[in-house]
Amino acid sequence: MSHIRNLRSTMSCLNIYNLKPFEKHILIKNKYRDVHHSCKLLVVGGGTGGCSMAAKFVNKFKGRNQVIIIEPNEIHYYQPMFTLIGGGIRSFEDSKKPMKDTLPKNAKWFQDNVMSFEPTQNQVTMSNGDIVQYEIMIVAMGLQLYWEKIPGLVESLKNNMSRVCSIYGSDTVTNVFPKITKIKDGTAIFTFPNSPVKCPGAPQKNCIYCRRIFSKTKCT
Repeated sequence: MSHIRNLRSTMSCLNIYNLKPFEKHILIKNKYRDVHHSCKLLVVGGGTGGCSMAAKFVNKFKGRNQVIIIEPNEIHYYQPMFTLIGGGIRSFEDSKKPMKDTLPKNAKWFQDNVMSFEPTQNQVTMSNGDIVQYEIMIVAMGLQLYWEKIPGLVESLKNNMSRVCSIYGSDTVTNVFPKITKIKDGTAIFTFPNSPVKCPGAPQKNCIYCRRIFSKTKCT
């Protein structure tokens, strides 16, 4: 359970407190596996931030696999495009690309989760038990959205007849433009939380897009 304690300590510094998914993986970890990998740069997370950093540094280190990326997902979503999707300017398919075609070719990709950060030893442990040692580490895991923390939000987002929508999820952004175009009257509210968000400019962009759409649909 030392891995969980190490993870709790590290993740609390990152303001991430829900460790139940990590603990589940820890319990099924293969205790007999002892595989080590090493690299100059380790990037944890293959989203827009992690992918950009890996691409920036992969050519600065000589030799292949000097940059290792740990990312569990098979599909990469270019989330900065989500505002355009919500505004009806781009399609959702434009934002999707296989992870293997997105990450830098000279980087080594491990499709796995990090279960334990051990910064004093310059290493992390993945859910399969493998250890990755590094000289430099970039943590770019993004933000986890907890829709259920707002009562009724999950149900409203899934209901095609409701007037509630969000551009912040790959499973919610496709409903934004259809819902906006159905609105004929009323008051539109755009939330701008006073807390860390994926893109502070996104609510403002969509407010402008909606104003353009409302003028075309004669919304009052």
